[in-house]
Amino acid sequence: MRWTDPIILRKSSALGSFSDDAYLPIRYGRTAGKCARMNAAGTRWLWADHAVDGVDAVKLNGLKITGWVFANETDTSGRAIAVITLTEAADAGAELFASGRGKPGLSNPADVACDALGLDAGQMPKFRAECARRGYVAAGSITQPVTRQALARSIAASFGAIFTPGLLIAFPDLSAPVAVDIGAIQTVGAPVGEIVASFDYADSSARQTVTLRARAGDAEDVALEWVQSQRVAIAVATALAIERSGQLWAFDFTRRSTSRLNAGAAVSFELAPFGSKSALVTESAFDFTQTTGTAEFRTSAATSAALVHQSAKFDAEASSGVTITRVGDAVELLVLDQDTGAPLGNAKCTLDARMTRYTDAGGKVTFPASAVDDGLPHSVLVEQAGRPSFTIAMMS
Repeated sequence: MRWTDPIILRKSSALGSFSDDAYLPIRYGRTAGKCARMNAAGTRWLWADHAVDGVDAVKLNGLKITGWVFANETDTSGRAIAVITLTEAADAGAELFASGRGKPGLSNPADVACDALGLDAGQMPKFRAECARRGYVAAGSITQPVTRQALARSIAASFGAIFTPGLLIAFPDLSAPVAVDIGAIQTVGAPVGEIVASFDYADSSARQTVTLRARAGDAEDVALEWVQSQRVAIAVATALAIERSGQLWAFDFTRRSTSRLNAGAAVSFELAPFGSKSALVTESAFDFTQTTGTAEFRTSAATSAALVHQSAKFDAEASSGVTITRVGDAVELLVLDQDTGAPLGNAKCTLDARMTRYTDAGGKVTFPASAVDDGLPHSVLVEQAGRPSFTIAMMS
């Protein structure tokens, strides 16, 4: 396969009975998106073109419903599909939106990348190990045709990594640089002060953002298309804010050798006033006698970054970590772990920074209905010992 080859998605016409001839999505981790109608009555809908771990919540025309069941089935060709069946028919033109857990057993970004790109499982061991060390979890959907290279770049960018055809996806490793001859060093742009990271994507739209500040300066927007949880988004944005707070420099280099230096490799040089430095190869060319190319490095980077802002779309499904139910004179929330979907027991939940309650063993927390104004946005800060906090946005 070539990197310019597309990721193959089936269309709903392959199901035998369909409404619009739409692409059938591939889903990983805790994610969300529209379903494809499978019959005229509007009682059967496809959420993913493969088996999944489960579906957690369903909305019909923007409103949460309870009259549905989920099952992994097979289509007429024997292919596994994830199907939602409604207890009542849906009108023509209705839209069904569901959140759930995609392909079973895939959460490390390297494993998701291998599966999505059609690579052998176990490739990219360094990337896998580094993602595991950092606690990174991948989640997202492929809903439109895209090249393998574009998809690889999207996954890499979501975790502050780089994509190179030689190394596939990898974090820069500057621990063993190769000495090179360099040309003039030039500054590239200005240091970044803040990283504004958009994440929790559904149908190509981000539903949450976090802002991490490492120093005074301009903000840079980044799209973490394969990150769903606030925990991972904050971790990635923190690493990016620290890295990009330094001044970026670039230079051309030459290395005479019979072996090639690919993009993503590390090179070293010595030059006043920088002293001995390592740099990352961004572009390279090889003619069997030497490697030439461009490399980059940063100086004076910050050592830490602070979370200065969080925002979320006010939508009952804007955070896949909550289910909202009215019970008499109370509002009940089922709070779930953003990565695993397991209920969060004994978690401190603060409504609008003014009222605190704790979840029970099953992850449920109750607030008086009088504290939740109808039709107005509210937020719940969720904190639990040993876990990063996260915020739930909701509309009563």
